Amino acid sequence: MKNQIYVPVNGEAEIVREIFNRYVGGETLKQIADDFTVRQIVYYKEKNTWSKNSIQRIIENSHYIGDDEYQRIIEPDLFGRAVKLKEEKGGSREKDSAVVHYLKSHTFCGQCGKRVTRIAKYGRREKWLCTGGCHTSVYTDDTFFYKMICSVLNRVAESPDLLDVKKKTENYNPDLSVIREEKEISRMFEQTNIQFAVVRKAILDCASSKYDCCNFDVSQEYTDELINYFIELGCSDEIRLPLLEQTVQKITLLDNGQITLCFVNGKEICSEEDIKDDRDCETYENCNEAGCKSATS
Repeated sequence: MKNQIYVPVNGEAEIVREIFNRYVGGETLKQIADDFTVRQIVYYKEKNTWSKNSIQRIIENSHYIGDDEYQRIIEPDLFGRAVKLKEEKGGSREKDSAVVHYLKSHTFCGQCGKRVTRIAKYGRREKWLCTGGCHTSVYTDDTFFYKMICSVLNRVAESPDLLDVKKKTENYNPDLSVIREEKEISRMFEQTNIQFAVVRKAILDCASSKYDCCNFDVSQEYTDELINYFIELGCSDEIRLPLLEQTVQKITLLDNGQITLCFVNGKEICSEEDIKDDRDCETYENCNEAGCKSATS
């Protein structure tokens, strides 16, 4: 229903807000479901029996923070807190691996730069949702996500020169305190009785102040370490967590499903757009989300 916005009816918005607020307030899925059943709140059509699964599906539904087709009911921050709490309580369908845990804490939105939240198996694939306010959501399963990361890391391993960064200009900009210290040292030398111990301390203090006013480019040192690290480890078809932890500062997820790795020396390298998701249309039929490229293929 393009160009139309779904507007909640019959108290739906109030019920959804109540669910999210009660859940982040400490109540369990079952406690909320049992209370709604007792209160005879309609869940679907004339059905008024609630379960913890029906509450969980509402908490996982990102439509409630609004998009091109749905009116916003709750704020993205509240949605993110509820999803995070559900995962911490073990409410998600899978236990995060060490790699998934790393990705969740190092992956950021390509639109607004805020951290994105991973929703496990949203339909038949994972969903990465920005809770920073821009509402960007990307549907991609972990296998394809890993494949893109490996492709960038392997390109670097094959051609370490890709990590080279343009050397920044190193300069020295003395501030007013340095100028005052230099004048004070000159004044000391003009005195008849020079107190060399005092002058020596003033010179050392001034040297320290001058050092603080220097801008040094250390990116090349990081680059050399990175190159040596990749030469030593080489290529791999699997995600190596130690390699990610030692070399990658953050991962940016773009709205087209591609990624950019930002290495610790500041160099950013994008995944190649010819890397495609191998899954076929049979998988896509189960997506049912307007924001998913699969659903519109």
